[in-house]
Amino acid sequence: MDKRSCKLILAATGSVAALKIPLLVKTLLELPEDEMTYVFEIHLVVTEHAKHFFKMSELPGSVKVYDDTLEWKAWKSRGDPVLHIELGKMADLMLIAPLDANTLAKMAHGISDNLLTCTTRAWDMSKPLVFCPAMNTRMWEHPVTAEQIGLLKTWGHVEIPPISKKLMCGDTGIGAMAEVDTIVATIRSVADKKFNIHVIVTQHSKHFIKKSDLPSGVAVYDDKMGWSAWKARGDPVMHIDLSKLGDIMLLAPLTANTLAKIALGFSNNLLTCTTRAWDPAKPLVFCPSMNTKMWEHPITTQHINTLKDWGYIEIPPANKKQMCGTVGDGAMAEVKTIIDTLQCYTSQFKARPRANDS
Repeated sequence: MDKRSCKLILAATGSVAALKIPLLVKTLLELPEDEMTYVFEIHLVVTEHAKHFFKMSELPGSVKVYDDTLEWKAWKSRGDPVLHIELGKMADLMLIAPLDANTLAKMAHGISDNLLTCTTRAWDMSKPLVFCPAMNTRMWEHPVTAEQIGLLKTWGHVEIPPISKKLMCGDTGIGAMAEVDTIVATIRSVADKKFNIHVIVTQHSKHFIKKSDLPSGVAVYDDKMGWSAWKARGDPVMHIDLSKLGDIMLLAPLTANTLAKIALGFSNNLLTCTTRAWDPAKPLVFCPSMNTKMWEHPITTQHINTLKDWGYIEIPPANKKQMCGTVGDGAMAEVKTIIDTLQCYTSQFKARPRANDS
């Protein structure tokens, strides 16, 4: 199955730290493919002042660049696409690096007078927005800076704080944009939560797989982790967080026992708690797998029909010789069949509206 694209809006403002945009783009695009289950698709939004610090020729041809002129050219009459709206719809994640003092102030007060600030003003707050302040030390130490950054963080935006170093103006102090490696690591961590494969295992399923057999980009969760994640009121609840971050859930294999638990609403381990908290608007696909005698029991059909009534998608078992030696229905569907089915449902993420490039 092709890797999904993480559509990243990288926004650059008029700080001298915009010099690092070509390096930041290069580093994001050259992350090791064997460690990731997705690839970055970068859409660069620049302010007029940001363009003073790097050349477009320094960017890879795959990077799409948007500026204020393009915003106005894209719209001719009623019904035409509005670029800042289309960008917000298309993107999975936004990174503002560098975020200068002026644009920070605009964002904090809702001012939207260019493509970048219009895009942030129309941003879907359910999507991650990460920002990297960059300014002179005196600007950084002004009381209004902490106030404005605090406000952005209350909206759920994520700050990558500036660092202390010798600035371009010759001053030494806090205000320089974070290092590229720090920014990339943070963006990757945020994107991983949305795009990686997250494997939930029951205690019994661990007898059949080894974590070392899985790619490094795959996160594995079990019942022990579910309990260790919670210590006190306000701590994250793992099955709730998993149900929120997943775009699609695949139960493969789904044993007779867990099928019964789900159908009856039991939630006594991490897997069944996650399915119990699953958003019914998101796809849940299940692949029954059990001995033929279990498959032929009348209650199996009853349980499967219950799940299908909830909108869950069944990939029926195959007829073949099973591990116990029995030949008949009950074996989990072939991997290719499962992948083909998932592609039908994951294609909705690839088909989301894109911004007008003209």
